[in-house]
Amino acid sequence: MRQFDELKQRNATESLRSTLLLLLFGLGTLGFLVAADHPQWFSIRPASGSSFAMSQAVASEAREAP
Repeated sequence: MRQFDELKQRNATESLRSTLLLLLFGLGTLGFLVAADHPQWFSIRPASGSSFAMSQAVASEAREAP
């Protein structure tokens, strides 16, 4: 009887582990597909106000230069 209980417990553990791995794979695939649909999320942008001001100053100087 004890062997049957251990076997049942092991099967339940393996089933839970495989279900969680499949769920993680599905979520990873979903995350990849969503990210592939939104490339603008990965553009490099200034992180602070001062770096934004410096990038704007450089951009305006580049437009003014002949």
